[in-house]
Amino acid sequence: AELIQVRLKWLPVTPWLEHSGKVHYACFSPRENWLATVAIVGPSVYGQMHAAELCLWDPSDGAPAKAPITCLLNRDKRPFSPSVSFHRSGESLVVNGEHHASLWTVEPWKEQAILSDNGSLVWQASFSRDGESIVTAHSNGQAIIWVGSEDRWTQRLTLVHSAEVLQATFSPLGKHLVSVCRDGNARLWNVQDGSLKAE
Repeated sequence: AELIQVRLKWLPVTPWLEHSGKVHYACFSPRENWLATVAIVGPSVYGQMHAAELCLWDPSDGAPAKAPITCLLNRDKRPFSPSVSFHRSGESLVVNGEHHASLWTVEPWKEQAILSDNGSLVWQASFSRDGESIVTAHSNGQAIIWVGSEDRWTQRLTLVHSAEVLQATFSPLGKHLVSVCRDGNARLWNVQDGSLKAE
């Protein structure tokens, strides 16, 4: 019988980006020194409630950079998809959730501010490119622009829609904002005075 020699080669083990639930969103910080992910932790863990697990990773090797934080319980039993938006400095981020958006600092790793107004579900929250404004998209048909810094944020404009606002995004120069609603339409707004330019 012919002998066949097999050489075993040890392959490097790829690390897991391990979460307690299904990952719904991931993004890098502007300087690529952080990777943020948000996973949905389902009713099997929290009874009839859903939660978002916020994780921060080191992009150089995929190792956890901070301890996972479970936040933003969803008692409405409605499917929601949390997202993350980094400040331009990369040292803070905003996460949308049930009835508010949460602003977190990386150093130290803690919740710094809560953006909340009317008890509606927040579908998305994101920074403007200059980091001086945040927009939140709400299930009650509002897109709210907040201004401030660190732990002090105030409402500057409320853009009223005829349907749930699923997404709202600043233009690169921060002069305009586009919103996407459940009615299937996109709307273009002037950020300076809150006027509707096109739909």
